Parts: sequence; C-alpha cells; structure tokens
Amino acid sequence: YANNQFVVVSADGIILTSPDGVTWTLWPSGTRFSLSGIIYENNQYLAVGSFGEILTSPDGVTWTSRISVTSRQLNGITYENNQFVVVGTDGIILSSQDGVIWTSRTSGTTGNLSGISYGNNQYVAVGNAIFTSPDGVTWTTRTSGITTWHNGITYGNNQFVVVGPVGTILTSPDGVTWTSRSSGTTTWLNGICHGNNQYIAVGDYGSILTSQDGITWTSRKSGTTENLYRIFYGNNQYIAVGDGGTIIASQDGVSWISRISGTTSYLRGITYGNNQYVVVGDTILTSPDGVSWTSIASGTKDFLYNIAYGNNQFVAVSIYGTILSCIYVGPNTTEKDSNNLPTEITLTASPNPFNPTVNLKVVVPSSVKNQLTLKIYGVSGKILKSWTIQGSGYHNVQWNGKDANGNSLPAGMYLAKLHGGGTVLQSKLLMVK
Repeated sequence: YANNQFVVVSADGIILTSPDGVTWTLWPSGTRFSLSGIIYENNQYLAVGSFGEILTSPDGVTWTSRISVTSRQLNGITYENNQFVVVGTDGIILSSQDGVIWTSRTSGTTGNLSGISYGNNQYVAVGNAIFTSPDGVTWTTRTSGITTWHNGITYGNNQFVVVGPVGTILTSPDGVTWTSRSSGTTTWLNGICHGNNQYIAVGDYGSILTSQDGITWTSRKSGTTENLYRIFYGNNQYIAVGDGGTIIASQDGVSWISRISGTTSYLRGITYGNNQYVVVGDTILTSPDGVSWTSIASGTKDFLYNIAYGNNQFVAVSIYGTILSCIYVGPNTTEKDSNNLPTEITLTASPNPFNPTVNLKVVVPSSVKNQLTLKIYGVSGKILKSWTIQGSGYHNVQWNGKDANGNSLPAGMYLAKLHGGGTVLQSKLLMVK
C-alpha cells in the first residue's frame, strides 16, 4: 500500500490496483513472466519477477519494463579501474560502477566465459577463448594458441597467467601474445592468484602449484583430495576453497592448514575486504582471520559462483544471473566486544560537516536479528545511496558524497536514515566544498 492505493502482483504478469481493498482493477503489465514482489520507493512502484524481470510505474497503472541483469549463469567478477565487470555463459559481459545499475556489453562470442582479471591497463576475460578490453566496454578476441578451455586468470609481476584443463598454463605480458608453460601435471587447474611475489594455482584432487615467475612450477601438498576451485591472497595469507566445504590456508603457499568451515557445501568463490574474508557457494561464510568461519543468510537460493570486493561493497554472482551486493556481510565485532554492546541501535556521523567523506557508525545490539538499511536522502526526499547492514556489532560505513551512479553531489544538507529492527534513526549531514 502506497500513494493512496493497494497494488498486487501475481503470476502471468498480473497487476491489480485498488483504492480500498474492495474494488480491484486489472492493468496491463507488458509481461507474461510471474511477478513475485513489489515495493514503493522514490515516488515509484517497482515490481520484480521471473527471469530477471523488473517493472516500474509512477502510478501503478502505466508500467515500464527495465533492463535487468540476465538469466544466464555468471562465472567471474572483478573490480578494477572504478567498475565491476562480470562474465558468464553465452559470452555475457556486464559492467557497473556501483553494483546496482548494470550494462550488458558485446563480447563478440556466444561461448562461455569463466574468469576475468585486470592489469597493464586492460581487462582480460577467459573461457572458450581469450578477450581483452581497455575499458570493459569494447572487447577484442585474442589467440592463445590452444583449443582447450581457459578456467582462471590472474595478473601479477607484470604478466597475466591463465590456467585450464590437463595442466594448462599460459603467460602473457599484454593479454595479446601468449606462451604455453609446462605445469608438470595433467590435472585440471581451476583457479589462480598472485600474492606475496608468487603465483599459486589450484585444481582437482587438491592440486596446488606454486611459481615465482609463472614459468617454473612446483607441486605442493595441500592435505586434501577435494577439488579446489578458487584461491585468494589477502591479509598476509592464501586461502583456497573447494568441494565438501573445504577451506585451506597458508602463509607461504608451501605449508597448508585445513580450516573448519562448518559446512559440507560446495564453495566456489572467495575474496577479502573490509577486514574480513567472504566465501560463497551453496552458502556464504565470513571470517575476520581465515580461521573461524560464520555462515550468514544470503537472501537467495541461487548457487553463488564468485565474489569480488570494491567500491566499499561485496558483489557476488550466481549461476542463474543473480547479482547480490552488500556493503557488510557480517558483524565487525569480536566476541569480547559483543558483550559490551549497547541495548539500543545507534547512528552517529563524523566528521560533520564533512568534505568529501563522512563516517557513519552504526551500532547494532545482539538482540537485533533483522537486516538494517542505511539510506542517504537529498533535500527533495530522493534516495541517493543505500547500504545493507547485517549482524550485530559495530559497523562503519563511509560515504564519499556520491550517488548510486557514482556522480559527485553538490555541497549542501543531506539526511542519513537507518531503517530496521523496529527503529528509524536519522542524522543530518552537511557537505562543504
């Protein structure tokens, strides 16, 4: 109910409105897809449904279909050069500056894309072939010299390194000219990262290979026989994830320790940001140290295939085209701190006035289990930016004075408003320039 009327959505694109809940009028939605949810925000209704369908209406009568993300499987994601870039099946490539508004790009292929990296002022996507782009918009097909699949890619030490089936390893200084390297294995290699001056590749049956230069590779014992799919270097350690809830960690890439994940689910993606690791797959796990892991709700039943951190938020992609974004995926509070949390939700801002960044501190008591939403409003009441906050603890949100599209906003008065947990709190913000 909003704007003096009830609006109902249902299967087959049905939309009904009523001023009183008694008399109902059927309106054309322009879609046959099932509609499953509707909200009213920013002076408009927004309905969502199957296959990524999104409809908007200013009055509940006239509806416009909006371009959604996609219903295709999304496999790889990166955040570099101030934007997210996602790749997936059927050659799908999407880009976004804020993780909210996504634009489909022409890749030049209908083949599947499995991974993406950025280095040397260009993006490189891999899959059935190799593709490069200086901006994430215009893409060029490159010849790698092999006909097998390209699974994973990383950039480090002034070169790209790609891994694939039957021990495939390729290197390139520019993403254009590629050289095949001997890995010493015929095992499928699924993921690769660069950190602490070395490359580490992971693959089936717990395979781990390390290299200082991308040319000479050494096999390491991982301590597991589960298939490993992704590896990430952050906070001075490597963490690899795979089947059966497998999480293994190493400070040097040579000696590996198994960590208790608390799940037997398939794990496919990992990243590090905001002082925590986040792992995705059949579930979402978070950890401040890579040792103790906590499962949190994702809000979707879709299998999450990969995750990246950038622009102060986590963005995860799924096999059905779902894209999730969240500035926090877990509490930023230690167990000791949680005993000293206040009994009420609080919101504070500093510095205030600010230029160009203000820190919004949200404290959530342990009794609050609901998800909170923090929104920035302009003087007209328009929502300019929003974040999701999950879990009790101390949460710090930085706002850089830009809207959801990345546009810099003028100096003036703004309002930060926190919704959820039975509470609505607000704080006036003054931006000066």
